[in-house]
Amino acid sequence: MDLELSQSLPIRKLYSLKDIALLSFALFICNLNKLRNLCADMNAKLTFQGAPPHLNFKFELSKEYMLKLKSESIIELQNYRLPQEFNEKVTKLICPLYSIVNQFLHNNPALLDTTIDLRKIIVLSNDGSINQAETQRKIMMNPNLSNNIRFASACAVCSVKNIAMLWNNMSESELEFYKTASDKYNVYTPPLVMLWRDFLLNGKVDWPSNDEFFQYAPHFEGAYYIINKLDLKLREEKIAKCFEYALLHHIDLDIWLERMDERQKTELIQSNAIGVLRSYLEWPRAIYLTNVANLLWQFIKPHDFVDFLWLIYDRIITEYGYYDYLNAALEFLDKCPDDYWNHGDVAFELNCLSDNLRRVVEKRNLKKD
Repeated sequence: MDLELSQSLPIRKLYSLKDIALLSFALFICNLNKLRNLCADMNAKLTFQGAPPHLNFKFELSKEYMLKLKSESIIELQNYRLPQEFNEKVTKLICPLYSIVNQFLHNNPALLDTTIDLRKIIVLSNDGSINQAETQRKIMMNPNLSNNIRFASACAVCSVKNIAMLWNNMSESELEFYKTASDKYNVYTPPLVMLWRDFLLNGKVDWPSNDEFFQYAPHFEGAYYIINKLDLKLREEKIAKCFEYALLHHIDLDIWLERMDERQKTELIQSNAIGVLRSYLEWPRAIYLTNVANLLWQFIKPHDFVDFLWLIYDRIITEYGYYDYLNAALEFLDKCPDDYWNHGDVAFELNCLSDNLRRVVEKRNLKKD
């Protein structure tokens, strides 16, 4: 079972050309530049209030803003005479795409000062998530962006060739910015930029150990390039730390799971089973929820599972997020181990949830009629 568990995660799905076309068109009708303006306003408020930069990672658009952006994109969609079935599928993708681009902008706040058409630099993976490597490559190779922004993108993915090229092409005033920058992280000097700055200026790096660095690291694939330079024991320790923060912020765990050996992966998944399952609540990974649960049942404590199911129920009735969790919740109840139903207060909670979900189904059926 241990080997099966480590080999089964992360989960991958093959996407059709139709799926990819739907995503591309949905991104095309999104007003990403308006989204950037909203993000810039929020970022300015957080900075003015003295909030630590890592709080930006948790920022989500309000439902009011999201519905307004969605409404405008639907109006744009109506300008194209497309089949109704296609329109309906595209419409379901609008909010999720706004959400992931919003997160990307808050993770890369230097872009908030630009006027570049974001649709020309955002590259999607086949599942709808942002392809970090390709998107950052487009940013770092764009001559219309400042060297500061391009350098930050090169550092985000640790593109050694482009880091050297951009550094060598900087003017004296641009280099002076890095020479005199404080040791505190900011828009143009996030952690990976600071590391490369130290290396380029001093020829050596003090490997980060502070928690603030590891608030950032899980968001950037380039962090592994740095961590991979450490000796084996320390490397495993830092990967585990990034995994811990990825769980905390509900970030895609895949880039860290893929960099663990079988032993470390199995140990971390088993000891953080409910957190791993919780990370799959977010789009686009939510389609794998029940698959992941089937792998993790024996490692999830009954009370943790009940709390998780109540969280899903709350998302169903508040229509939170961009995925309909009803079928997943019903399947969880159907497939959860028999022991759960014989576990006193857990059984009571499960029966309450079962009744509540049944009422949701009945209410939806009435709407259909």
